[in-house]
This record gives sequence, C-alpha cells and structure tokens, in this order.
Amino acid sequence: MNAIDKPWSNAHYAWCVVSVLILVYILAMVDRIIVGLLAVSIQADLNLTDTQIGLLQGFAFAIFYTTLGLPIGWLADRRNRRNLLVLGLVIWSVMTIFAGLATSFLFLFIARIGVGIGEATLTPTVSSLVADYFPPEKRTKAFSIYQLGLAIGSAIAWLAGGQLLGYIQTLPPITVAFFGVIQPWQLTMIGVGLPGLFVAVLMMLTVKEPIRRDMATNIPASWKTALRFIRVNRGAFLSHHVGMSLAVLGLYAWLAWLPTFFVREFEWAIPKSTLWFSLCIGITGILSTFITSYVVSQLSKRGCNGATYIALMIGVAGSAFFGVLVFLMPTPELSLIMLSLCGLFIVFAPACGLAALVEITPNEIRAKCTAIYLMVLGLLAVAEGPLFVALLTDHVFADPQSIGFSVAIVVGGSGAVGLFVLLLGLPHFRSSLQSASTWRS
Repeated sequence: MNAIDKPWSNAHYAWCVVSVLILVYILAMVDRIIVGLLAVSIQADLNLTDTQIGLLQGFAFAIFYTTLGLPIGWLADRRNRRNLLVLGLVIWSVMTIFAGLATSFLFLFIARIGVGIGEATLTPTVSSLVADYFPPEKRTKAFSIYQLGLAIGSAIAWLAGGQLLGYIQTLPPITVAFFGVIQPWQLTMIGVGLPGLFVAVLMMLTVKEPIRRDMATNIPASWKTALRFIRVNRGAFLSHHVGMSLAVLGLYAWLAWLPTFFVREFEWAIPKSTLWFSLCIGITGILSTFITSYVVSQLSKRGCNGATYIALMIGVAGSAFFGVLVFLMPTPELSLIMLSLCGLFIVFAPACGLAALVEITPNEIRAKCTAIYLMVLGLLAVAEGPLFVALLTDHVFADPQSIGFSVAIVVGGSGAVGLFVLLLGLPHFRSSLQSASTWRS
C-alpha cells in the first residue's frame, strides 16, 4: 500500500502531537524574545546601547537561524523530523541557560547565536510534520492552532519572565564560582531555559514520525529540484517571501521593544507592564487563532481562489495598523487597548504564510522550500526588525525617549510595503495553486 493510500493518523493523536508542538513553539518564543523583556536590566548591567541590544535580539539570533535552515531542510526531507526537532530544542535551551551566565556583550552575543542554531530546526520540521499528520482540508486549522505558540509564548515570556525577574530582584545576591555575582536578569535567563530540557524528553516519549504524504513520484527530493521548482513559480514565491518578511519585520520590531517602550514612555516597571502584556496578547492571541481559521474557512466556502493568501493579507493590514497605534497613544491604558486589537491579528500572518507555502509545495521538497523561506524571513525580518528600531533611536532621533516613534515608523512602513508586495503577488499565487495538482501526478 502506498503512503497516499494509507489512512491518516488518528485525529485525536494528531491533535495531541500539535499540543506538544505548541509547547515547543512556546519555549522557542520565550527564549527568542526574553532579551527584549530584560533589555533594560541588561543595558544597565553591561552598559549596552540600544543598537547592541538590537543586535542581540535580531542579528545574533538570525545569523545561523537563517543559514542553517538550508541543511536542516535537506535533512528534514530525508531523516527523522521528530529527532531533529528534539536536538534543536535541547541546543536552544542549553544556550539560553549559557546566556544567563554572560558577563559581556560578546559572551551574550555568542550565546544568542547558539539559540538561533537550535531554533533553526523548528519551522522546517514542524511544517513538514503537520502537513503529514493532517489532510489538506484541515491543515490551515492545524497551522492556526499551532500558531497559538506565538501568542501564548509571548504571553508566558512576558508573564513568567517579568514576574520571575521581579521575584529574583527581592532575593539576596547569588554568587557562582568562576562567574561571580549572578544578576536577576541572568537568573531569569537560566530559569526560562531549563524547561526546554524536560519538554525534549516529553517529545521523545510521545511524538512519532508520521508517514510522508503528497509524494510526487516524478519529483526527486534534491536541492536542484527545489530550486528549479521555485524558479518556475518565482512570482508566487518571491511575493510570498518578501511580503511575509516585511510583515514579520514589524512583528519582531514591536515584540522586541514593547517592554522598553513602557519603561521609558510611561515609567511602568517590568513586572507590571509584562503582566498586562500577557493578558492582552494571551487572550486576543488565542482568539486570533480561531478567527484566522474561521476567515480562511469562510473564504474557501465562498469559492475564493487563494483563501489562505487573502487571509494573510488581512492579517498583515490589521496587525500593522493597530501595531503602529500601540506606540502613538498618550496613555498606557490606550496603548494596551491597541495592543489587544493588534493581538486579534497576530496569528494571521505566521499561520497563513506557512499554510500558503505548504499549499503550493510538494512533500519531497517541502522542508527545503520552507528552509529557504525561513532564510529569507530571517535575513530580511528577524535580523533587521529590532535593529532598525535601535538605529533610528540611536542615530536618527538620538534620544532614548523616541523609542515609540522609531517602532511606529518601522512597523507602519514595513507593514504597508509588505501588504503591497503581497497584493502584487496574488495572481502569481493563484496560478501556482491552480497547477499544484499536476506536480503530484
């Protein structure tokens, strides 16, 4: 019996796997944005500029997060994806713990590179795993549910990180051999890194490698094939990758600098502000997951060609609009309201962007194409978003208090251009989607 003829995995088990993957994604988000939460404390202890913090949040993380995605995508198309993801989880968790021992910018920079190396396994493996656990008509929903990790991960990072930092600040100094006195921000880093090691064990015990599906027997699983495939469909891939990168650039910009903005603009302590962030994004982010799935479902029922792609554009427009307003409000209360409205759109772009890519990509080269997407996303968005804000603050406005204007410019500009690029690419995506069935014949 061919893989395509074999029954799909038990639906309850498939959703259990997604639950574990959500937990992994939550840990990834926590380890990814923890520097932004601790930025004020790190700057005070290590005497760093906004530009250096921007490098730690973006460039250091993205160096290998992007480039290693290519060989990891190759491995994910040939080897056990579950084991590859477990290895990555262990690496990024250990490197987050090492970051908690940093005593200099260089030490912290190297540790953040390690986090990026580990997290490079996440998207190529998960996109391939989810696509093989769920039939096509349920994949957008599965990807949307998985993207709960973005909202919940951000909420937990802010809530747990902020409250943990506040608690640790009340403790007497802790001294570790060879490292001296460990600062509260360092202990917080160590505290958020440890759970990943336990989740790695959980994943090994509960998640199985699924049967590979959507196999096109006439398509060899090689990089040459993947690149040729992308070249033939370059209009769809170029507009999708560039548009998504610009959208995600804005997302990473405000995620990275939101806690610092509330400290500087409204003089809110980190434990207080992060508690409210977690409530706003935690609640509306979860709603965003179901809204995303509902919008795609309704567009599909109405016969909309490229429903996932159109939902992606809706999300980019909404998150950019309200994301700008977050940093232009005169009071913290109004800013939090705008943050909540922004949260309603936070899942659209990541979930629909990945689901749209899966829709037009054969299984044999899916992880490779995802890895290329990840590389473009990292180089154009993850590395640049936090850094652009810092460069504007340090070198254009030359005033730390201008952080809100810097974020608003980056979020608004990248969102508007990204939406325009995606709109131009809609006909190309529809064309590639229409011919998708012939690739598997």
